[in-house]
Amino acid sequence: MVSDSLSFRPGRGSDAPLLSRIARAAKASWGYSAETLRRWLPELTVSAAFVEAHITLVVEEPLSGAVPSSCVDYVAEDRCLLGFSVLVPTDEEDMIELDHLWIIPERQRTGLGRLLFERTIDLAKASGATRLRVVADPHAEGFYKRMGCRRVAEIPAFVEGVEDRVLPVLERPL
Repeated sequence: MVSDSLSFRPGRGSDAPLLSRIARAAKASWGYSAETLRRWLPELTVSAAFVEAHITLVVEEPLSGAVPSSCVDYVAEDRCLLGFSVLVPTDEEDMIELDHLWIIPERQRTGLGRLLFERTIDLAKASGATRLRVVADPHAEGFYKRMGCRRVAEIPAFVEGVEDRVLPVLERPL
């Protein structure tokens, strides 16, 4: 269930360490091995410069009283960061790419991802793009299809112990 106290704001460079923590925790929630996650650390780490250079949206909620255990690792001032998204330009003038969309594991499957995606789509439209591309983890493909994306290609993506793993490339009109 999505809380009425949620707020959305542009990401700040100072958010980068917590956003990276969110990305790593969300990816780990899909059961990847520690070694695989270690190899992906560069892709799951966002820098302050990256956050400030791209369209970054943070979803958060205020904290009142004791910090809930689900938020302990994601607290900034008096707020719990629950997730974020990042849009980046592509070589195609009418296309923008969703480079990150992550929700803390404790809040996944609550409707928060859908809400963040919808707000991100609004920002993508405001950028002037007419198409959105997502290169998704296989575990997230179903979510993006429910959000109106369709698979247009796939990219081979090796993970030790997984035969023929591919990353789906999805698109949707804006």
